[in-house]
Amino acid sequence: MPDLVITPADVGIGDTVVDSFNGVPGGAIVQATPVYIDAVGTWINFNATEDIGDRQFGIAVTKGLADGGVIVITKGKVLLSAVMTQGIAYVVSATGGIAPESDLVATNWVYRLGTAESTSILDCVINNTRIQK
Repeated sequence: MPDLVITPADVGIGDTVVDSFNGVPGGAIVQATPVYIDAVGTWINFNATEDIGDRQFGIAVTKGLADGGVIVITKGKVLLSAVMTQGIAYVVSATGGIAPESDLVATNWVYRLGTAESTSILDCVINNTRIQK
């Protein structure tokens, strides 16, 4: 299964958000893409082929431009305009999107984003496993 097809304008924050960050993007960020905080403290896009070490990561729920602002969710409900399979774990994909964990291939890093609570709500609980498949 390829990355989720997400309409950025339809992405939102659910009724429960436990952890989030208001940060500065290090470049252009599209809503509903995985981002991590780099060495200089800015949020940038990444994918499962990159080793980000133990850096914090999450899902950008707003778009961001360099030196602007971005909201990143690391724990809570994220509304995605995609069709997910309830009960399936979703991860950062090799192309920098969101995909089912079963899509990862050998050498991909496992960056878990959360589990589909329904077909359109991701229960985001970030887990940097530090495991390469």
